[in-house]
Parts: sequence; structure tokens; C-alpha cells
Amino acid sequence: SPSPTSSVAVVPKGSFITEYLGEVIDAKELAKRMALARLLGEPHFYVMDLGSGLYLDARKKGNLARLLNSSCDPNCQTQKWRDASTGEVRVGIFASRDIYAGEELTYDYMFTHYGSMKHSDEAFNCLCGSVRCRRTMDPNPERRRDLGRRVEVLWEPDGRFYEATVVSYASTTKRHTVLYDDGRTEKVNLEVVAHRWLAE
Repeated sequence: SPSPTSSVAVVPKGSFITEYLGEVIDAKELAKRMALARLLGEPHFYVMDLGSGLYLDARKKGNLARLLNSSCDPNCQTQKWRDASTGEVRVGIFASRDIYAGEELTYDYMFTHYGSMKHSDEAFNCLCGSVRCRRTMDPNPERRRDLGRRVEVLWEPDGRFYEATVVSYASTTKRHTVLYDDGRTEKVNLEVVAHRWLAE
């Protein structure tokens, strides 16, 4: 029998396949869940970034869309849209090319690191087998710089240091994205902003 993540018929390019469903949570709740998952040793995560500090967590309230694998040469893509009746951001999976019956449905995770999860390089290895494989699910591996490191960042208006966790890095802007313990996120250039790395 075919895999639940394989097409059962020909799907023309541009066709809607499914919506990526999950529980909508904010950055603070995401940080809590990721920390708990790390403590429990859970190896799989089903989180989709909605933007504006909101995320879809499909681990317990998702559908089959969460089981689609990543590929560096995918046949699907995700698209966000705002529901006109509710104002909610939704994520759909669409065919990015014609898909044949029996073909596995895949999209590029463009993996982003969340919360205080610090993974080894192996955790991001791509095993899609495509001739175009990048060997990583992260299209920007430099983003992992200092991932998961704890830091105190000085906020000049009150002269206090606030504890945070590095969740990503953008080499183009030289800015780290940090997740403060109160759930707020900020992009900071640690070459300019006063900070102290905390012991691990």
C-alpha cells in the first residue's frame, strides 16, 4: 500500500494539497515546550513559523502534513495566507511542479532553530538523496552560530543585563536573534551591544 505521504493520483503544479494544522502558540510557550522536549529527549519537532511571534505546533494537534519529509529538490512548497473571515494566518502545502501518482510528497523545511535547543551538526543533516542535496536541512548553516548559548544582553535605557538564549544568527546583518527568558525576541549585533556569555 502507498505511504500516507505519497500522492495517490497525478497532482498538477499549483494544486492545493493540504493545510498544515497545529496549535497556535507564542514564542514564550514555544520556548517552554522546546525546553521540556529537550529534557524528555524527544527527537522530533513539528513547528511551523507563522510570523509575528506565533508558531504552529503540530506535535499533538496536527494532521498528516507534519509527516511530509524535507527535500532539497521538493515537489511541494508551503504558502501562507490570511483567512479573510478570521484574520488568522494559515499555511498550505501546494504542488510546486506536476507530481506523479505514488511519488512521495516533500517540501524544503528550510529548517530554523527554535528556543534553547542546541543540536549537533548531525541533527541537521539532510538525507533526501537528491542530486541537489545541500547535506543540511538548513539553507543558511551559518545561522547555527552560537545556537543555544546563554547570554546576558545589556539594555542601555535601564543599564541592566537580561538573560537570553541565542536562537539564530544572520551572517548578512551579523545579528543574533535572542529569546529572552520572558519570551520576547530581539535581533542584536553582539559585536556592538554589550553582553556577557553565561557558563554552559
